[in-house]
Amino acid sequence: HPKLLLRRMETIAEKLLSNWLTFCLYDYIRNVIGRPLYLLFQGVKTQIERGPIDAVNGEARYSLSEERLLRELVDYHVLNCVIEIHDGTRHGVKLLDCDTITQAKEKVLDAVYKTGGESNR
Repeated sequence: HPKLLLRRMETIAEKLLSNWLTFCLYDYIRNVIGRPLYLLFQGVKTQIERGPIDAVNGEARYSLSEERLLRELVDYHVLNCVIEIHDGTRHGVKLLDCDTITQAKEKVLDAVYKTGGESNR
């Protein structure tokens, strides 16, 4: 239905401009600035995951944003785990004893696939 296409507040010109910029900047992002942006992302992610993260609202103990700061003190301990995958390789993972199962899975997957790209997951 044509009305569903334009339901959001964006205009067609904004969508065209966004797609045009994406198309024109693809090579620059891929070849020049992609790696520094990825390293910045990994650094911020590592900093935030050093402490507990509230799984419901995403507030973190070591957040960069004051609005997303976990204000209550949570007693936690670091668990150093060794994960062995089916081909026999072992990977060290630092988990927190207050991590949810989903958070622990994400940390395990990050440790297993940290040498490969995001597209290899």
